Amino acid sequence: MNPRKLARVRARFGVGGGASFGGGGLLGGGVVLRGGRLRKSGRGVLTYAPFLGRLVGAVAPALAATALASALLFSASGVVWAGSCTEDANTGGTFVCTGPAAAGSEAAVRLTAESGETLNVTQTGANFGLRVNQTARAALGVLVQSGALGGTINLTGSFRNLATSGLNARALFINNSSANDVTATFAGSMLTASGAAVRLEGEGAGDINFTHTGYIGTKTDRTARSAIHATHTGTGGFNITANDLGADFSGIYVKNTRTETTGTSGTNIRVTGDIDSNSFSAIHVTDQSIGATRISVDSGTTITALGTSDVSGYGIFARTVSNSQGGDGGLIISSLGNIGRTGGPTTRVGIRAQHEHTGAVDITANNIVSTGHGIHASATASATDMTINVRGAITSAVSPDTSGIRADQKGTGAVDITSGKITSTGAGIHATTTASATGLSINSTGYISSTDHGIHAVHAGSGELRITTTDTIKATPADTPGTIPTYGIFASH
Repeated sequence: MNPRKLARVRARFGVGGGASFGGGGLLGGGVVLRGGRLRKSGRGVLTYAPFLGRLVGAVAPALAATALASALLFSASGVVWAGSCTEDANTGGTFVCTGPAAAGSEAAVRLTAESGETLNVTQTGANFGLRVNQTARAALGVLVQSGALGGTINLTGSFRNLATSGLNARALFINNSSANDVTATFAGSMLTASGAAVRLEGEGAGDINFTHTGYIGTKTDRTARSAIHATHTGTGGFNITANDLGADFSGIYVKNTRTETTGTSGTNIRVTGDIDSNSFSAIHVTDQSIGATRISVDSGTTITALGTSDVSGYGIFARTVSNSQGGDGGLIISSLGNIGRTGGPTTRVGIRAQHEHTGAVDITANNIVSTGHGIHASATASATDMTINVRGAITSAVSPDTSGIRADQKGTGAVDITSGKITSTGAGIHATTTASATGLSINSTGYISSTDHGIHAVHAGSGELRITTTDTIKATPADTPGTIPTYGIFASH
């Protein structure tokens, strides 16, 4: 540090070689934040605002060199000291967090990256945790301020917020209000007892890139409101890769409501593990960006959503919303794992794709077990082609008004459906187009058993209506007086 600047810091705090507040002393290895906000910019310590506690540590040159600020913000008096984070004086920007949550209302730990440098946070010892009240943003929060250069955040270990009420009781909070991207990686577990375990918030032009290995929420009691809750009101996008997730509401919830004028960032989600949702959706995405919406689920995984109402229980729910700036806002879903479970808690709707943007709809799926539609895809007039390719089996049972595959095309392109085995209490495949469509093709390679038409195809547009089958179709009408006749194949063009 510049000697004059260091002298000004010492004069400001009234200290010599070390900083001591509220009765604190010198801990030569680094800085521990307990009850205040230490703010740094460039290589200088700018301010320290004491709250209820104290700052203990030396204003060391290595510490001052880091371009990261950290704060431990207290939410109430009578704080119980528990989890704390210490910065390594020899490697600025590296924090070690230790100490389990304690009873009472604790304060959030906020580590703020402001200059595009790397922030490393590692948990050691017992599970690091806080019991933060519902007005606090997070037990551990990383905030990138407007005008920053973005940055990289690496977290390792087990972090948890044990507040028992309040949707704001989050274990991790990352906000990017800058014009640059923020990239965060997390290896370990992230738990919360009430709010979203991980909260991602975009407010600027920068993307948020979040990669997780481990688990978020709990897969057994699903206490987290959402495992990952992400919203964007700026012009950036999301790139989210997640592993095992468990939540009471949604495993992954993304809402992008921006109306951008530049840029092509979209929403990209990849799931590499299992997701258990207790009510709403395993994956729920609403995207209004110029760019495409992409959701992929790796093979060998299982996702479930146990909701039973008309607005819940989706394995994957994806809605694209028209953007006044146009762009290629296609919707691509690739689910190579399993949706729902046979003989156990299952999902109401396997995949719901609601495309109200430009571009095409492209859905690839494997095995689906649902009480409603296996796949329901719809596209408005601004859309182009629709492709649905099911590699596994679909079992859609309980409701007579549902189908194994339902496709409603109002766009200007063609519809192409390929399916395997389908068991449904409604139609096996139900596909309709309007006058603007350019073709409808259905290729059924598996056995179809239904209580409505095995294949119901109505094509009102130009081009061919082509139906190909290679296995048996069994259409058994419901045993109800006045029931309309059912057909193995009902086709109209």
